[in-house]
Amino acid sequence: MTTEQGKLSAHAVIIASHYPFNDKTLFAPRLTPHRSYVLAMQLNEPVMRGMFITPDSAHTLRSQPTEDGDLLLVGGEGHKAGQGGDTVARYQRIEAWARENFKVQAVKYRWSTQDNGTLDRVPYVGRYTPISHNVYVATGFGGWGMTNSTAAAMILCDLIVERENPWAELYDPNRVNLTSVPALVKKGVDVAKHFVIDRLSESTPAELEPGEGKIVRTEAGDLAMYKAEDGAVTALSPACTHMGCFVQWNPAEKSWDCPCHGSRFATDGRVIQGPAVKDLEQIDVNKQGVVQ
Repeated sequence: MTTEQGKLSAHAVIIASHYPFNDKTLFAPRLTPHRSYVLAMQLNEPVMRGMFITPDSAHTLRSQPTEDGDLLLVGGEGHKAGQGGDTVARYQRIEAWARENFKVQAVKYRWSTQDNGTLDRVPYVGRYTPISHNVYVATGFGGWGMTNSTAAAMILCDLIVERENPWAELYDPNRVNLTSVPALVKKGVDVAKHFVIDRLSESTPAELEPGEGKIVRTEAGDLAMYKAEDGAVTALSPACTHMGCFVQWNPAEKSWDCPCHGSRFATDGRVIQGPAVKDLEQIDVNKQGVVQ
């Protein structure tokens, strides 16, 4: 492997980068990016120790010891990346649910996370391609990283030292599973829908509020435009540099998220989440004659 800092060589390489880079076997169509949200709360009552999930699977609960006492981590409000709508409201709904069920004193922290799921819900762990002998992959943990990463480590260790593993066939990234065909077709339809419908923007630059981003229609074409709190406007090409789907604004994280394969970009267009590896193109709105 050649990098900007020089060449690297190894007997065995494991690609465990969330989205496998140099996607030769088309992992992108076989992975579904999923976002979810977490609030860390201080309670006016003892925090139950352990990890829990509600009966309807809508929320997860986990205790977190700190120097200032235990916090309760409440998660939920999951959705496909780039398709979350008002993501600020998702944090608000988690907080409202927590206050209904616990004596919440204060929300100390909040954050979101993104995980990849597979078509058949079993992670892809094993040889990168059917003919790979020294390159391996581990991805698609579906939010269950603590257990699936342990299983992945055991499988990959056995493969590298050429030892039999009873789970290797089940987790094989190159498996052929006919039960996954409906899920693959459904995802293809979803991608096609966003590729077409998201290009039908009717917003204008004048509608932008401070701190807000929108896909707007201008004389220079459709732009992903963000207005900072000080009124400064940043305009970008809205086409994701992975496969061209139009990105969508994520108000909670103030990022541009792709609804097709989950790439995420900062307000200045920098890549912050793959599979995209190139930044969104910046557009000079003054040079293009765009009315701000």
